[in-house]
Amino acid sequence: MPYLPDRHWRNIYLKICRDTACRISIMQRGDLALFYHSRSGKNIFGIMQISKPPYQDPTTKDINWLAIDFEPVKTLELPISLK
Repeated sequence: MPYLPDRHWRNIYLKICRDTACRISIMQRGDLALFYHSRSGKNIFGIMQISKPPYQDPTTKDINWLAIDFEPVKTLELPISLK
């Protein structure tokens, strides 16, 4: 089961889903968010708190990729399926 990553969520591709991209791009420090992992059965694995608003992903120069910093709040005992 995936765990909450080490305070950085990178490689958020903005062109995949306009609604999701819009929501991520307006996140502010202190906002709570669900940690979702699409490669592990489309499940929610935890709760996180945004510690820094979204910024250009430092691993690429493509403006369609964002990164966001967060603090883990809680890892769920069992993942919640989004199916």
